Amino acid sequence: MKACHFSVHWGLLSCMLICGPIAIGAGVSYNFYPTSIAAHGSGTEVGTPFAVHVTLAGDASSVYEYRVYVTYSWSSARVWNAAQSRWVHVGTSWGNNGLPQVTTDGSGVWSGWLHAYVYAGVGTRSTTLRVRFRKLNTSTDLDADAGVNTLDMSTSGAWIEATAVASTAGLAVLAFDASDNIIGAYAVEDNGIDEGYSGTAGYFKMAVPANTAIRKLEVLDASGSTVATQTSMLWSSGAPGTTTDLDDQYDVSLPVTLTSFGAAVVPQGVELTWITESEVNSRGFYVLRSQGEALPYLAISPLIPGAGNSVQPRQYRYVDRTVVPEQTYWYKLRQEDLNGQVELFGPVTVFVPASSGGEPVAVPRRTALLGGYPNPFNPGTVVRFALAGEQEVEVLVFDLHGRALRTLLRGALPAGEHSARWDGRDDAGVEVPAGVYLCVLRCGEGFREGVKLVKLR
Repeated sequence: MKACHFSVHWGLLSCMLICGPIAIGAGVSYNFYPTSIAAHGSGTEVGTPFAVHVTLAGDASSVYEYRVYVTYSWSSARVWNAAQSRWVHVGTSWGNNGLPQVTTDGSGVWSGWLHAYVYAGVGTRSTTLRVRFRKLNTSTDLDADAGVNTLDMSTSGAWIEATAVASTAGLAVLAFDASDNIIGAYAVEDNGIDEGYSGTAGYFKMAVPANTAIRKLEVLDASGSTVATQTSMLWSSGAPGTTTDLDDQYDVSLPVTLTSFGAAVVPQGVELTWITESEVNSRGFYVLRSQGEALPYLAISPLIPGAGNSVQPRQYRYVDRTVVPEQTYWYKLRQEDLNGQVELFGPVTVFVPASSGGEPVAVPRRTALLGGYPNPFNPGTVVRFALAGEQEVEVLVFDLHGRALRTLLRGALPAGEHSARWDGRDDAGVEVPAGVYLCVLRCGEGFREGVKLVKLR
């Protein structure tokens, strides 16, 4: 298993809608949950587990038991009891030391991941996912409900898998579709949970709808905080019942594979640049602009012709000459194919400072790894990144086993855009073989972001 290309905030590596906590039941709220859940396995055969992140607000320093199930067939589920290291039927009676337990803190709050699976007999349908807590030696239930779809894995569901290359304790992965909906969620190995497969550190496997684009993977810790994010135009699940290794999809042919999109202040205005790794039926691009992240985007460019069909990297440039000083602008890229299909990329944002007599300096609004060009490459590539402020920076190259091969840059850098060149060699000067590598930007207080680089023969 190769390592998944995670844009990391950890060294490497929401409701189908992203959302804040949904206070459904008294005292319980969902923070994250998948609306696609595998109906797989049975009371004896371990199925395909999923993860939900919830917050319980109850009595201070109290023990609560819990169940996780779908209301269509509430008894067709099992929940993981970490203290006993076993799957427990949700029909297990309250109060007999069988159901898993959590303990609230001094303010009555507990928050964390719960793991469960639903039996195959539930099939494909819309139903309600319920998390139910009950304080020991009481009969009062605290519930949270959410709408989900169960997936028959032989007709409507498929599995995706990949392997991260970093410390993984307490982490879970969320998979998002093209509409930014969470369609899968599960814990990263080694998580101590019995799923019926080996717990290789960093590996994850989850069920998602079949034949569905996977546009983003997000890694969260036990508190629900995001520690890693990776976006891709290349990932998708396979046919029903199949398992897809996302690391094998770096060469999938899509209408346009965009490897970078950035904005920088230049003397003439704001320069937008983007690089495509390949294009299929590409009619061209429009640059869109907004003066507020939530405000409408309007086209400011004519059609910028695309390459039609191309497997070679191509670089594009457009200068917005209508900006005014001391304003912040948001930009998106609208790509159209020859069949009228449209795809949006971005946004990127830039602040235009007042001129001080010399060239204005671009001040990125956020720190980000902007990608490598060319990519794929041979023999070398240049990795670009943006810093929102002066920071200590490291740019490192890892192989897919997590071994550090090359330090491209280490030291303090000012705010702005920077680059580091990799000549395809390790720190000893030995040329690395053709394959997939991970370039990681580390800076600030725990910021990590990575990009996959493909070296050709």
